[in-house]
Amino acid sequence: MTPEAIRALREELGFTEAELARALGVEVTEVRAWERAERFPTRRWVTAMERIRAQGVPAAPPPNDGDAARARAGLGSLARPELWAVVRKLAAHPELLERARELADDYDDPASDD
Repeated sequence: MTPEAIRALREELGFTEAELARALGVEVTEVRAWERAERFPTRRWVTAMERIRAQGVPAAPPPNDGDAARARAGLGSLARPELWAVVRKLAAHPELLERARELADDYDDPASDD
């Protein structure tokens, strides 16, 4: 897939570079490099982009869809690069981890049965 085709797909979907990266589960720098012909996507990513084109813009879950929507959103978050940047910081800074634990006490755990 050429850099022009990647850019055209992104524009067709109305995605920013970051949104396409998130949809694919790659870093935004990867999408930028593809569009600048600095690197080229492997067959895996070309196939994923073709699948996104065939499916069109994914529909967002309806608001207030209950626990199932929160669970789906939580699992989808695992592909977000910014989540892993936070995880690395939490692992490197014990005081940040403790502050995050305190903050998290105010939120339901989507994995709990309660």
